[in-house]
Amino acid sequence: MHPVLACFGDQDSMVRYFACEALYNIAKVSKGEILVYFNEIFDVLCKLVADVDISVKNAADILDRLIKDITSEKAATYVSILSKPSDIVVPTAKILDQRTGKTLQVYDPQLPRAFSLSKFIPLLKERMYATNPYTRMFLVSWLRLLDSIPDLELISYLPSFLDALLTYLNASLDDVRVVTENFLKLLLHEIKRISEIQAMVREAKEKRQQALLEQQQQQQQQQSQSQSQLQSSTSSAGTTGDQQVVPNLEPSHTGATFEMSMIPDEGVYIPGQDVIIDYPKIIDILIGSLDSSDELIQMMSLEWLLTLIEISPDSFVMFMPKLLSVLLTTIYHPNHQLQAMTIDLNNKLIS
Repeated sequence: MHPVLACFGDQDSMVRYFACEALYNIAKVSKGEILVYFNEIFDVLCKLVADVDISVKNAADILDRLIKDITSEKAATYVSILSKPSDIVVPTAKILDQRTGKTLQVYDPQLPRAFSLSKFIPLLKERMYATNPYTRMFLVSWLRLLDSIPDLELISYLPSFLDALLTYLNASLDDVRVVTENFLKLLLHEIKRISEIQAMVREAKEKRQQALLEQQQQQQQQQSQSQSQLQSSTSSAGTTGDQQVVPNLEPSHTGATFEMSMIPDEGVYIPGQDVIIDYPKIIDILIGSLDSSDELIQMMSLEWLLTLIEISPDSFVMFMPKLLSVLLTTIYHPNHQLQAMTIDLNNKLIS
């Protein structure tokens, strides 16, 4: 790999072209193993997609499509053969869960995947400030791909590239502006969906806890009533000589028990429920983008802020002085749509 990667820096365009062909053949054979060198390959592709030689640029596009296919299929799960032990991983222990009575299998620690998003993000953040339109198209296409892989949770790293991504809205190439605008709307929709899932999970958890509490209270009441009836029956039998009546001590199926059966099991995982989104950092970036001279950037920032204030209003408190000072400059903007969005956001802040 390293001798091939070194050839991409050669001044001869033919050397760069055949380096693309060589890397394509290596990737096609090794598939998931190529992800071990993902950062190096991505860095090379960033430069090749804007190469001055058209043949090299076309070869880079073909190589890029292959790497995208491999990443889409393998990035979330593939473990390099160099990381795997020689023998098969087997359960190392069995533990009895005292709460549920179930036997749990404990496996060896999970092996590292060949692709690491956390190691890739610093390189992405650095490359996001490219000015070449072809490089920007390349970067947005990769962001869309990585975001489409649910297990990677790219949205958690949004503050790392949002600031640079917003600047693509004033690109000189129309295609860059269009794909960036669509991608930003897609990200905002994803944030809304995640917030709805997390709200649903919280509500289900609260209902379950409430149902358990009501069930415990009813069981305690039934036990108290049963003890009172038993004492009363014993006392009556002792004074009258009649046959003792033993009350039914088994708890009945109450409404709380039925309600619990209607609440989703807390052990069921819903994709998105554990995703962490740093709303304060995102809001800070958006407020900074409102100072832009580009109307599309301002409108996109306001659209995001209007959505986020519905999702996480508490995150706005610390930014109120900064946000209000910016809104004062946009509330009388000549663009009527931008002015209306500013007034709408201002009203939401007041309420």
